[in-house]
Amino acid sequence: MSKIMIIDDDSAMREIMVCMTHSYYVCRNGAEALEHNEDMTLIFMDWIMPGICGLNLVRALQEKYPKAKIVVVSGLDLTDENTGGCPVLQKPFRRDALNIYLKEV
Repeated sequence: MSKIMIIDDDSAMREIMVCMTHSYYVCRNGAEALEHNEDMTLIFMDWIMPGICGLNLVRALQEKYPKAKIVVVSGLDLTDENTGGCPVLQKPFRRDALNIYLKEV
């Protein structure tokens, strides 16, 4: 079964993304995500959060979870060039936009 990690400091955003049928792990920040020790298939991460975030978090996640696909979720105008090659899911988004990534796992 696919294991999905959701990293976002906004509880409302975490709740929206958790309404999925996959196994998931929810984190309030990057430090919590890096403490988790299970392999992940897909990671949705907010770009701006307190503590480690942005490109620093992407690099740390890529090292810790090398097989996981990382999707950056942000209201900023980012491209995959800004995010270390990770695709960007633009906030606000519709649930069907999440399904694009979920179908891949």
